[in-house]
Amino acid sequence: MCAKPDLALLFGAGASADAGLPTALEMSVRLEKDLERERPGLLPVYHFIVGAIQFGRGCRNEPATGSVNIEEFLNACTFLASRSTHYVYPFVSSAYLSC
Repeated sequence: MCAKPDLALLFGAGASADAGLPTALEMSVRLEKDLERERPGLLPVYHFIVGAIQFGRGCRNEPATGSVNIEEFLNACTFLASRSTHYVYPFVSSAYLSC
């Protein structure tokens, strides 16, 4: 029987990068390139979500420009996938309008 460890260590992006792993920002750049190459039909969805995250920053009086890292992107995707279970769901609407 294996004993459960008493200690868990969590390392941030700096330690990951030093180990040769991509940072959260590098992962989002890779995702966008992978979508361009492998799933170009999903690229507008990616850009829509990234744009919405940047818009939200502006609404909070934060700089709206700047990159969106993979953690922000995946958190937004997770929320969108389960948004119908959120208590504000009846009050919030979103529509994707193609140009």
